[in-house]
Amino acid sequence: MNGLDNIVVTARRRDESIVDVPVSVTAVSGDQLQRANISSVADLGRVAPEVRTYPVQGRQSTVSFIIRGQIETSGLPTSDPAVGLYFAEAVQARPQGSGKLFYDLSSIQVVSGPQGTLFGRNHTGGAILIAPEAPKLGKVEGYVQGTYGNYDRRELQGALNVPLGDKVALRLAGNLTRRDGWLTNATTGNELRTDHSDSFRVSLLLEPSDQFRNVTIVDGFKGHSNDGGVTVIAVNPAINSPVNPLSVRLAALAAQQADRRRVAQFTDSPSRSSNYGVTNTSTLEAGDVTLKNIFNYRRIRSDDTADASLPINTLIQRVKVKAEQVTNEFQVSGKALDDKLDYIAGAYFFWEQATSTTFNSVFASPFLISPLDRATNESKSLFAQVDYHLSQKLSMTAGARYTIDDRNVYQYAQSSPTAVALNTGKSATFKKPTWTLSLNYKPDADTLLYVTNRRGYRSGGFNGGATTPATFTELRPEILTDYEIGFKSQGRLGGMRYRTSMSAFHSIYEDIQRNVFTVIGTTPVRTLFNAAKAHINGAQAELFVSPIRAIELTGFVGYTDAKYKEFNDGTLTGIPPFAYVPKWNYRLSGRVILPVPENIGEVSAQADYFHTSSVIRQDRPPLPGEVIPGYGVLGGRITFDKIGGSNLRVAVFGTNLTNKTYYTAAQAFYSLPFGGLTGGVLGDPRMYGVEVGYRF
Repeated sequence: MNGLDNIVVTARRRDESIVDVPVSVTAVSGDQLQRANISSVADLGRVAPEVRTYPVQGRQSTVSFIIRGQIETSGLPTSDPAVGLYFAEAVQARPQGSGKLFYDLSSIQVVSGPQGTLFGRNHTGGAILIAPEAPKLGKVEGYVQGTYGNYDRRELQGALNVPLGDKVALRLAGNLTRRDGWLTNATTGNELRTDHSDSFRVSLLLEPSDQFRNVTIVDGFKGHSNDGGVTVIAVNPAINSPVNPLSVRLAALAAQQADRRRVAQFTDSPSRSSNYGVTNTSTLEAGDVTLKNIFNYRRIRSDDTADASLPINTLIQRVKVKAEQVTNEFQVSGKALDDKLDYIAGAYFFWEQATSTTFNSVFASPFLISPLDRATNESKSLFAQVDYHLSQKLSMTAGARYTIDDRNVYQYAQSSPTAVALNTGKSATFKKPTWTLSLNYKPDADTLLYVTNRRGYRSGGFNGGATTPATFTELRPEILTDYEIGFKSQGRLGGMRYRTSMSAFHSIYEDIQRNVFTVIGTTPVRTLFNAAKAHINGAQAELFVSPIRAIELTGFVGYTDAKYKEFNDGTLTGIPPFAYVPKWNYRLSGRVILPVPENIGEVSAQADYFHTSSVIRQDRPPLPGEVIPGYGVLGGRITFDKIGGSNLRVAVFGTNLTNKTYYTAAQAFYSLPFGGLTGGVLGDPRMYGVEVGYRF
C-alpha cells in the first residue's frame, strides 16, 4: 500500500479495489502501521479518521471502539458492541485480550457506518477488519524484529513461512512485550501502566487444487499489567466525611499537580487477560460460483481490579470475565447475467456463553457480588446482496439481512454478605430486518461517486448492571438509519500522484442504549437503558499526495456533530450533550525518502501529527473535570532499510515527542460519596526507542 499501488479491500466480503467500493473505508497496511508507530488497537484512531478508542469501565487493557458516535462501554455480555472487531473475518464479541493483534499483518480496514447486511453481526457504528498475513506456498520467508525503548521496553516479534510440499504451507508468528510502568503509585511504591504480554499465531494452508483452499489459524494472547494511572483533576468540596476526608483528596490533587507521573491510589489496579481462538476458512471455486465457510471458536478470560483513585480505601471494584463463542458463516458468491450481476448470499450463526462477575467493596466493607451476569446469546441470520451494472458507468447495490437474536441471562447480586438482593433469570428474542441500498457512478476507472442508504441494528438485551429486581430491565434494540454520499478518485495531476476519498453522512439514531454509572445505597452500579433518540451528522476526507516519488504526504480530517433529540434517564430534565464523541479530529503525515546511493541502502524519515477535540464524559451537563480537553500528539521515525544491499533494517522512533500531558478518558466520581472527585486517565508520555529488523 505505497504510492498508488492498487489497494484491495474486503469491505463487501470480496476482493475489490478501494476506489470501486461505495462505502467509507480506510485501509492501512502492516508497513504503514509500523511507520506510524501503531502497535496496539488502542492507537488505531491515529490513522483512521472516524475511530476513537475508549477504555471499558476505565480499564486501559480493554478498549471499546467509537465510530460515527456509536459506542458501548459497559463490556457486559448482556449487550453487544456498536462496532465489530473482526480477526481473519470472524467477529470477536468481547473486547478483552484484543490489544496485541498488530503483528505480522496484511492490513487493517475500518468500515464506517451501519453494517447490517454482509457482516456476521449487526453493528450500528462500523467494523474493524484485521487481516493477518496468510501462509504462502513454495516460499521460505519471514522476519525477526527486536525493539528496545525507554521505560525498559523490550519487544521481540517475528514470523516464519515454511512450505510443506507443493500443497501445504505453515506460517508461525509471535510477539513478546515487556515494559516497565511510567507511573508510580505513591501508596504502594509500585509502578503502574506496565506491559507484560505474549502472543502467538500458527497458520496452516492446504491447497490441494486450484479450486480449493483451506486456512486454519490458531492464535493466542496472555498478558498481565498494573493498570490504573487515574489522576485527580477535580475535587468536590461538598463531600467530606470521616471515611472520605476532603483533606485527603485535596492533598492528592496538590501532589499530582506537582508531579503528573506520580499518583496515589489504594491498589495497583492489577489486570490479567487471555484470549485464544481457532479460525478455519474454506473456499471452493465451482465454475462461476464460489462457496466459502468461516468457522471460529474463541475463549476469553480477564480479571481486572480498579479503585476510586485515592490513597484510602473508599472503593475497590474487581471484574472477572469468562466467555466462549462459536461462529459459523456460509457464503455463496459469483457473477451472473453476462457478468452484469455480482451477488453474495449466505447464512450466519453465532453462539456465546459468558459470565461477568463484579465484586465491590465500599469504605473497606466486605466484598459483595454486584452483580453476576451469566448470559447465553445466540444469533441467526440470512443475508443477500447484489450489485447490478445498469451500464458501463452506472450500477446499483441492494442488500438485505434478517436477524433473530435469542438472549438468556441469569443475574445475581448481594445487598450484604448474607443477603441476596437479586437472584433471577430472563430471556428475550429480538428480530429485525436490515438493508443496504446504493447508486454508484464511475465516470472512469479511477473515480467513483455514490449515494447510499443503510439500516443497522444492535440487538436488545438486559441491564447487566442491575442489582435489584426493579432495575433488572429489558433493553430494546437500537436502530440506526444512515444516508451517505461519497466521492473517491486516484490518478495523476501532471507529475503528482494522488488518492482521495470524501464522504458525508446523516444518521437517525433511535432507542439508544446508554450506560450510566450510579449509586444505589452505597453500592456503585452501572445501569443500561434505552435513553434517547439522536441525529448525527458528519463528514470525513482522506488524501494521499506524492508530488515526486521521494515525498509522500498523507492526511485526514473527520467531523461529527451528534445531538440528542430526546433523552430520558429518569433523572435529568432537558436534553444533555452527547457524550464520548469528539467533534473534530485530524492527522497530518509526511514521509521523505532521502537521496542515498542504492548500494548503501534506503533512508526515510516520517513525521505524524494527530489532533482530537474535547469530549464530554457523561450524558449530562458536565460536572467539574468531566470535559476531557482536546489534545495533539507528534510522532516520528527515521528508518535505514536495506543496509548495504542486505535485508537488514534499523529505525529510531518516538511518540508524543513533545511529552504533552493529556487525558484519554475520565472517571466521573465527583458527586459520589466514595469518590468526591473526577479522575483523569493519562495518555502515554513520550516514548522512544530503537528497532532492528531482518527479512529473509
